[in-house]
Formats: sequence, structure tokens, C-alpha cells
Amino acid sequence: MIKFDKDVLNALKALEKEGFETYAAGGCVRDHFLGLKVYDWDLYTRATLSDMQRILPQGKVFDEENQILRVDFTYEVPSKEEGEPATIDGSIADIRHFDGPLEDVLRDMDFTVNAMADNPDRQFADPFGGRDDIKSKIIRTTTDANQVFARRPVRMMEAVRLAAENDFDLHKDIFEAIGANWRTLMEQVDSGDREVVRAVRKEFEAIAASEFAGKGLRMLTGSGLMAVIWGEDIASRMSMTDTNAFKTVCENIDKTKQVTDRRLGLIY
Repeated sequence: MIKFDKDVLNALKALEKEGFETYAAGGCVRDHFLGLKVYDWDLYTRATLSDMQRILPQGKVFDEENQILRVDFTYEVPSKEEGEPATIDGSIADIRHFDGPLEDVLRDMDFTVNAMADNPDRQFADPFGGRDDIKSKIIRTTTDANQVFARRPVRMMEAVRLAAENDFDLHKDIFEAIGANWRTLMEQVDSGDREVVRAVRKEFEAIAASEFAGKGLRMLTGSGLMAVIWGEDIASRMSMTDTNAFKTVCENIDKTKQVTDRRLGLIY
């Protein structure tokens, strides 16, 4: 069982007490096994949005169409030093409705390291071996990688970001699938799809600011995804001098502070 934030656990138990099967799932479970402190929680429940509002009246509707209620459990911690600002602690929980088998919900998370769920009074769910993949430091998909990336091309960037943040490797199937599908993502970017452009930018900035950014940049380059960032014309016209300079950045970027703008300046 993972270690729950007490307020999140109370919310889960309140939903369960009303007869609604509820789990913590996704990145919060993954981060627990990575030894990280979890601030952002995702709960999946059989309760409808109206049931959630009745049981957790302090929550606010975050996404009515997808039946997501957000409950803010953060609080201010006064500074121990005079003149220093207070800090914020606690957690935020996004609680969303789900139907059907839990395994289907987890499969739809696409990466095995995300596809885990827990409830202290129920059996820990890990149908795709995510906990073992965390131990092995490998990124795999819950279904065929080509199908995942064809359906959600931006997942290719997410795979590299997960690897760069945690010093993981991409499974051979994922690396090959990115090589076969990256043009699909480029077509979405070139079409001006604002949602996709924002998602790609967000993932790239996260890779650049990650602890193992050099590894992530090498993955982007080796898989073909860097052409999505720079544009295929620019990527194809890189001289030997440009290539050597970029290799130097990859080798040294992890030595700089994890400040997004500074890292991006080095890359560009």
C-alpha cells in the first residue's frame, strides 16, 4: 500500500463509505514508488459528479464534461524565521468518475509506470507490471506502442519526459515506435493545432528542466522527435559544427541549474 496524504485518504474513505469504489491512480502512485513526495493526487471513483459534490462539498467542479471535482487541501505554513514568507504545504486532489473495469482505466493511461491504483482497503492494482518497470527503470506502454502513439501522438514526448525526469530508458518497442510515428506529431504541429502545440511545448520545457535533460535531448534526437521541436528543415540542415555543439550541450546541460529559461537558452 502507498502512503496517502491524510486529507486525500479521508476523501477516499468518505466516498467509499457511501458505497463508491475509489482508488488513487496514475502519477501519484508512480511517484510514491519513486520515493517522491506527492502533492497532486488523482482519485478515480464510481461516484458521479453530483455524488462527489454532495459527499465533498468543499470541492469545486474542475471539468463538468468529464466529471472531475478538485479538492484543495493545501494550507499555509508560517515561516520559522522572522521576515521570511510562509510556505504552502498539503495536497490537491482531482477526483474523477469512471465506469467499467478498473483495468480498462489503467490501460488507458498508456504507460505501465502510470497504470497502477491503490486503496488501503482493497487490493493494489498493477495489471501491467508498472512497479517492476519502475525497479527496472524502463518506460513501456500498456498496449502496442504504435497504436498508443497513433492514437495520441503527444505521448511520444511524454515518454521521453518520463525518462528524462527519472533516468529511465525507453523500451526498444517504444523507441522504434517513435521513429515510425514522429511525423504524425509533426503534422499536428504544422497544422496549427493549438492544443497539441501547447502540449509539445510543455513536454519539451519539462525535458529541458529535468534532472537528466541531456539524456532526454539525446532520446529526442535519436528517435527523430527533435525535428518536431526545431522543424524538419532546420534539423536536416545542421552542419557538423552545429551537431558537435549540440552534443556538447547534451553532455553538460545537467551540470547547470534546473531553470527552464536558462536550459532552453543553452539548447537554442
